[in-house]
Amino acid sequence: LSVLVQADGEYLLYDGGGRGASSYVVAYLQQHGVTELEWLVVSHYDEDHISGLVGVLHTTPVEQALMPDYTSDTQIYQSLQNTLAEKVVTVTYPAQGDTFSLGSAEIQIVGPKNYDYDSDNSNSLCLRIEYGDFRCLMTGDAEQDAEQDMAVFGQDLSCDVYVVGHHGSSSSTSEELLEAASPRY
Repeated sequence: LSVLVQADGEYLLYDGGGRGASSYVVAYLQQHGVTELEWLVVSHYDEDHISGLVGVLHTTPVEQALMPDYTSDTQIYQSLQNTLAEKVVTVTYPAQGDTFSLGSAEIQIVGPKNYDYDSDNSNSLCLRIEYGDFRCLMTGDAEQDAEQDMAVFGQDLSCDVYVVGHHGSSSSTSEELLEAASPRY
């Protein structure tokens, strides 16, 4: 998974794909004239979401990173942490309900409720981005337990575009989340 968001000339990259996608993500940023990222967002620490971010950090200046507040014992996680430190990127571990800005867009952290889930997938940072009349929801690999917690928390999950959870697997994109989000696409 890797999603590039642009608002008013500022850029946010949500995840960076797996090891095989790293050069593609870097080339995509270069082809689209992205010379700096305001935000680098890590949904969770699985290889297929963060390997490409290490390559991005080596080629593109990053102002700030949003990361979930748990750790992993994998080599790629350690590589990501080392590269963030080497490049002196400010890291924030946001909580549900926190908001940030990207140009005039508002980024709201809609999940996870906590980091007590049995699966690291449900620890995914979930974002709702609102830019003018456009709204987008990204839930990483959050599974149905985390989706349910987001839906009952009372926050606005409505969106125009929903980036399907967990690569479209049956463990995510529950009816409850879809009803709360009511995405057009």
